[in-house]
Amino acid sequence: MKTAQTIEQHKAETLSADKPTKYKPGMHPNSRANLVAPWTSETHPISPGRPKDVAGDISRAAFENNRENIYKAVTEKLLAGDAYAFSVHADRGYGKLKQGYVHSGDEEGGPIQSEIIIKFFDANSG
Repeated sequence: MKTAQTIEQHKAETLSADKPTKYKPGMHPNSRANLVAPWTSETHPISPGRPKDVAGDISRAAFENNRENIYKAVTEKLLAGDAYAFSVHADRGYGKLKQGYVHSGDEEGGPIQSEIIIKFFDANSG
């Protein structure tokens, strides 16, 4: 049987017992522990950065060390009428031209005609 004394005793036990603390989302100590990096400021990994472009270095060295021979070879290709070589070197030397778009209506250059047609159907008729 519950008496006033047993009720007060039960309240005192539940109040003195450690209740779990309510934490905001992401603020629990266990959650915060997962955010800590596994290294210290002295032992942090050093990023090697961007990988070295060895092929680019070799190509640049070949161009820089053989300027006269490359000039002769390019000139021969251009004078021979190689359209691809001409296109590549013209784009590289003078910049690639922007491609233009022409928007026109009829043959006389009138406005662009547009039309929207809305049709309603009766769902009951078959």
